[in-house]
Amino acid sequence: EARHCIVEGCAFRYHAPFPFAWGEGDNAASAGILVAGAGNTIRNCSISHAWGGGISVNGPRCVIENNWLEDLTWAATSTPISFTNADVIVRHNSIQRCAGTGIIGAQAGSTLVKRPQILFNDIGDTGFFLQDSGQSAIYVANGDAPSEERSLEGGVIAYNWIGRIHVPVANGRGFGIYVDDGTDHVTIHHNLINAGGEINSAIFLHYNGHRDDDIGVYNNTLWGYREYAVHFAGNWDGC
Repeated sequence: EARHCIVEGCAFRYHAPFPFAWGEGDNAASAGILVAGAGNTIRNCSISHAWGGGISVNGPRCVIENNWLEDLTWAATSTPISFTNADVIVRHNSIQRCAGTGIIGAQAGSTLVKRPQILFNDIGDTGFFLQDSGQSAIYVANGDAPSEERSLEGGVIAYNWIGRIHVPVANGRGFGIYVDDGTDHVTIHHNLINAGGEINSAIFLHYNGHRDDDIGVYNNTLWGYREYAVHFAGNWDGC
């Protein structure tokens, strides 16, 4: 695995052909830049035109910044930017025209997302293909851990601009920012969401049978949704 490396100023085009993007295991949803290891930086790159995704990191203390990602995830099996692990910074990226969610920070096996910073990203025209209720521009979750371990321990989602989000079926649901499955201890502030009128909620906090604590949502500008500006919901059972 790579440690303390920099990928800078690269251009990736047509990097994931159709059979590869629809493969199994690690071949599924292939990324243009896939980096394992701690302390790596991917910046000032252009990634576009592929069946697979864009940038994926799974080590701690990585930085993904100032990249241009467009026309990706044709197979609807991946995402332009994905990460897991602790202390990952995703900032100043532009993501345009993709099948599903723009940025995903999610648990992978026993590796949890902790203290992420998702800042100053420009995300537009997402969700062309996906019909799942989790369709969103930014999605964060530690969905398989015990309730007491799902904390982001001070994660921040701030200063992002989120444009049109497509919901391709009449009964589909979509969200601008989605914090899922009881994931908590996160602050969501100073985001601008103008989602185009198709999504249900601009910000969705889904406790889904888990107790949520210390979620702050303030100073966001939200419009272009059908039901709720901020929606807190999900099968409460007090656990």
